[in-house]
Amino acid sequence: MPPPEDLEQPVPLRDEHKPEVVDPASLLAMSAPAGASSLGPSTCDRTLRLFGGVTRTGYALEFVSNETARAPGYHGAVAVCLVRYIPIAGHDPIFAEG
Repeated sequence: MPPPEDLEQPVPLRDEHKPEVVDPASLLAMSAPAGASSLGPSTCDRTLRLFGGVTRTGYALEFVSNETARAPGYHGAVAVCLVRYIPIAGHDPIFAEG
């Protein structure tokens, strides 16, 4: 594992940043919330929080549309989400929201 970047003052991790965080591999199989349709706004309209070993980030998802996808092994409906990156902690303060 490479050492984290040597930042003089990274954005600090606070207790409020710790709950409901997933690892990067979990985003590869994003599921719909329990009891919701796997297509439509309920699939996208949420924020996922990720811990990649050094930094914590958020990804705000917003529903755009339903489309039909064709790929090897799959042909069918998909939900299309817009994604916005939100820096949370452990990164250089220059990337902080504001």
